Amino acid sequence: MDMDKKQEEKKPEDKKSEDTHKADRHHDEIEKKVEDDKKMPERQKRKNGLKLALSMFVTLVIIIIIFLVVTGFGIYKWSWKNQLTDNVLNIIPYPAIVFDSHILSYKAYMSDLDTLNFYYSALEKSGELGVQPKPTDQYLSKSVLSRMAREYYLEKRAEDFAVTVSDSEIGDEFNAIVSQAGSIEEVQKTLTELYDWDEVQFKLKVLKPYLLRLKMQEYIASSDEINAEQKSTAEEVLKLAKAGERTFEDLVAEYSDDVASGPDGDLGFFGQGEMVPEFEEAAFALEVDEISGVVQTSFGFHIIKLLERVPESEESGEQLRAAHILITSNNIDDWLNDEIADKKVSVFISGYEWNAECGLVLEPSETCDSNDLYDFVAGNTATTGETL
Repeated sequence: MDMDKKQEEKKPEDKKSEDTHKADRHHDEIEKKVEDDKKMPERQKRKNGLKLALSMFVTLVIIIIIFLVVTGFGIYKWSWKNQLTDNVLNIIPYPAIVFDSHILSYKAYMSDLDTLNFYYSALEKSGELGVQPKPTDQYLSKSVLSRMAREYYLEKRAEDFAVTVSDSEIGDEFNAIVSQAGSIEEVQKTLTELYDWDEVQFKLKVLKPYLLRLKMQEYIASSDEINAEQKSTAEEVLKLAKAGERTFEDLVAEYSDDVASGPDGDLGFFGQGEMVPEFEEAAFALEVDEISGVVQTSFGFHIIKLLERVPESEESGEQLRAAHILITSNNIDDWLNDEIADKKVSVFISGYEWNAECGLVLEPSETCDSNDLYDFVAGNTATTGETL
């Protein structure tokens, strides 16, 4: 009881101290509230500033998107071409074609199309076209788009097969053209007058794809995997020829793809250095009436029969007369058509579409048989190089 009384009784000093603490706390709370009240406008300003910046950013993005959409529509639909669109195309890779998710740019398409138009205008101006009309804009557009798609895929497959073209090979080819033209000045003059190109552009746009095509043709022709069916056919024909149940001429007529050698496969007389090395080596090793094994060259698979051998004389070296059955290997364009038949290709230029059957960009109403574009695109990858 005494203890409770003692606890209830406080000293005046302690009570005063407690009141002071309470007053201090109240004072701190008031100061904090005042400080918070001062800071509120600043926070609100920052918050409003962030909202404004975000709003401006979103508005800018929307404007840019609208601008790009309108520009793209104008480029694709109406073929807009001016300084503004040129600047946009230098920054934004608008696609002309998307080949299996890979973009082939509209800028590259327009560059190649401008070159073709320049080329034919130069021929027309000089009178070299003669009575032949200049190809239509639609025809040139289809040829450029088709070639872009085919060359892209050929380059891609060349990488897979480790088939490359070196700078030295391109240089050698260019030097051969210079030698044929007479001087580097004459070549540069032709490039400027016909294509508005310099040497570097010519090497990149013409010589490199041209040489790559040649090397890919060699690779395709010599590949057992790619030509497994042709090789198997040649081996079956060889068995028939060796069995002797049918004449060599009969087998030529039924199986040979070489129409130039005639119905009996007779190649006439030839000497050293006139045939491709593989064929020559096999032919010169035969006895008269002997039939070779299957001989593979860049043309395909040959079965050779030696018909005559004329000994070396003062007038000429040793001459052979032989016949052959040729089972041609895959042609690069036929092989390419088979390869790209199932690829997803989208054309963004208005009025054209991809035709997987022949691997060309055509107008919707066209078929593979209704135009000569295939010969222009597939058969002449580097036609511009031939004019030099």
